[in-house]
Amino acid sequence: MQWLSPVGGGNDLPTGQERPSPFSQLVYTNNDSYIIQYGDLREIHKAASRGQVSKLQKMTVKKKKTINLNVKDARKRTALHWACVNGHAEVVTFLVDRKCQLDVLDGENRTPLMKALQCQREDCANILVDSGAGLNIVDVYGNTALHYAVYNKNLSVVAKLLSHGAVVKA
Repeated sequence: MQWLSPVGGGNDLPTGQERPSPFSQLVYTNNDSYIIQYGDLREIHKAASRGQVSKLQKMTVKKKKTINLNVKDARKRTALHWACVNGHAEVVTFLVDRKCQLDVLDGENRTPLMKALQCQREDCANILVDSGAGLNIVDVYGNTALHYAVYNKNLSVVAKLLSHGAVVKA
């Protein structure tokens, strides 16, 4: 039995290729607000969410024009947001090294640092803090990066944020 065969039973794909499950088009994270169809994302967002540094490198080199690392998806998220949500520290480093905007806001005014902390991606958060990401930006719910670190009981990140100038009453 072939799953997801076209009506009529045959497989219209080239030999050796299988039809992907419709569920493979979704991004699943531990944060329900980041479930989205891949069709709604640009290639840079897909590569960042999958941790594909080599693909990002090719994208930035292959095109004659400069690729916009800060391009936003429909919910105003950048590749850096996606890398942080999915815990791809190597992608975060790649984007930071290429001078992407660290404090770009998504549709809820959350920075990539906030998303890293919300999704408990400590490696990504540390890279952003060490790179000078804004610590006292407030999202639409009144939360800062420090609030997310405290909420998730990540004491090492709380200490780091405070030592880098996070304000307790922002």
